[in-house]
Amino acid sequence: MWGGTTGGADPQLRADGAAYNPATNRWRKLAPAPAGLVGLADEGAAWTGTQALFWVGNSPDGPVGAALYDPRQDRWQRLPAGPLGAREGYASLWTGTELLIIGGAQGDTAATPAAAALNPQTGVWRLLPALNKRPGLALDGAVWDGEHAWLSGIEYTCPPPISSTCQQSHPVLLRYNPATDELATPSSSSAPRSESRLVGRLGGHTLVFDASHDQTVQLAFYDTAGTMWRMSRPVECQPGDSTNRKWTDQGYAVACGRDSIAFYRANSDTWTTYSPGRSLFNANSGSAIVWTGGELVVWSGSTNETYNPTPNVGARTTLP
Repeated sequence: MWGGTTGGADPQLRADGAAYNPATNRWRKLAPAPAGLVGLADEGAAWTGTQALFWVGNSPDGPVGAALYDPRQDRWQRLPAGPLGAREGYASLWTGTELLIIGGAQGDTAATPAAAALNPQTGVWRLLPALNKRPGLALDGAVWDGEHAWLSGIEYTCPPPISSTCQQSHPVLLRYNPATDELATPSSSSAPRSESRLVGRLGGHTLVFDASHDQTVQLAFYDTAGTMWRMSRPVECQPGDSTNRKWTDQGYAVACGRDSIAFYRANSDTWTTYSPGRSLFNANSGSAIVWTGGELVVWSGSTNETYNPTPNVGARTTLP
């Protein structure tokens, strides 16, 4: 956990952090981040395999910054901030060699340039021309399949500069190759519902969407090789806050009611409901949620109180 903002009437950007080990149930503080690296990195954070990579946009006024953190040595390395200005609501993904930052808004207008890639080993940024020709992208999901970035969301089509008053938009599902700068709209790419949100990948060629509607949680699966859609069974419970859901390598966890968790298993197309008791996964919104392979670890999140405070508490539960 690193960065963010304080709660209260006068929120402040933060630059501190800590690491949690679920095996020992212990926390440790991180070394101080480089000066000027502060704020919200939840949309621009990635794990490279050995280090944590952060890029912060802090719309509308900045500061903008980037850095690598090595947890084994408890050491930071500052990286160039890059060509992208302050922004929020952007999408990011890790390709194995680069962090892609795509879209977002700066205040009431679409942020430009729209997209760039950072190689943390060389510290070199490069603009992504094909994506920069689409400044109206407002993405809610980005998944890497080993060769392509799959991007899902809304595209605003008003003449530039695109502002928050633009009413012309349509849902998009795009395939982008950062090596060749090829951007394509696959055939049969229209999602079953316009509000479908890309949440993950199943196997080598299947994208997973949360296609929930009218208080019914249901998943949609898109086969990128055969350009085919299929729907899951709907969950048989009253879902909680839509931010408290997590795609894992084994299925989809959904907060249900006040004290239950519904878990979807793709291999059998079945939902199983567990009742581990009241937890942050059900109570708060926007919590940090991690799947360890056997447990859901949930940290903080906003409570439904004045100024939406974010308490420093956590919980974890095993899903059989």
